[in-house]
Amino acid sequence: MKNPDLRVQKSKRDIERAFIQLVNQKGFSKTNVKDICNTALIGRSTFYRYYDDKYMLLEELVQYYTSIFEKLVSNRTKKNFTITSLIELYEGLENYQASMLCLLNISIDNVSL
Repeated sequence: MKNPDLRVQKSKRDIERAFIQLVNQKGFSKTNVKDICNTALIGRSTFYRYYDDKYMLLEELVQYYTSIFEKLVSNRTKKNFTITSLIELYEGLENYQASMLCLLNISIDNVSL
C-alpha cells in the first residue's frame, strides 16, 4: 500500500481547520477561498488542487464527519447498553465537537450534517 503524502495531509488539514475557524467567526456565507488560504497559510493553487470551491470543501467535511458519527453510533448499538458504551460514544463525539458543531449550523441546499 502506498504511503499518503504528508504534504497533502498537512495542506488538507490546514485548509479544513482554517475553514472551520472562519465559519465559526464569520459564518459560511461570508467565508471565501481567499480568507481560507490566508488563514491556512497556503496559496490559492494549493486550495484548488484539492477542492473546486468552498462548497466542495463543505461537502467533503460533512461526508467525513457523517461517517465518523455513523461509526460511533454503530459501535454503540452493536454492544449491549451499558454506561461504558454510552461514555465511549460521548467521548468519541467530544473529540470532534468543535468541527461537528460548526457544520451543524450550516445548511446549504442538500449539504448539511
